[in-house]
Amino acid sequence: LASGWRKGGFDFTEYVVPNAQTQDNQVKSSYPGILMSATAGGENAFNSMGTSNVSRPENQWRGRAWDGYANPELDRLIAAFTTALDPADRVRVASDVVRLYSRELPSISLFFPVTPLVFTSDLSGPMVRPAESSPTWNIHEWTLR
Repeated sequence: LASGWRKGGFDFTEYVVPNAQTQDNQVKSSYPGILMSATAGGENAFNSMGTSNVSRPENQWRGRAWDGYANPELDRLIAAFTTALDPADRVRVASDVVRLYSRELPSISLFFPVTPLVFTSDLSGPMVRPAESSPTWNIHEWTLR
């Protein structure tokens, strides 16, 4: 990864965090550089965003927003998302969050893992679902021909 960034004109010094420190939020939050980590996707991603989740000494490094990004507009959008009941409102607010992140780039997604689910054509019932839910959430409605 660092080699690719160097080709793009960035100066990088590689450092691997020792295994004993990989769970230390202070280490994740305070070293200079880029942190590569896997995070939740979908609606669960909002749980680690926002100013209140920034990991810092005042909260004993308990936050999950290790990038230190704080933005009052993002805080407002997260609050609006968590209180919106209408699915259309939730989609609109989630789109606004993506727009804000695309404009300010506090973090960059490098990988978009997918999990393909394969079903026989004789099965009817599997449906599109939220990323956080089980593929079998409506299994009681499935039928096999």
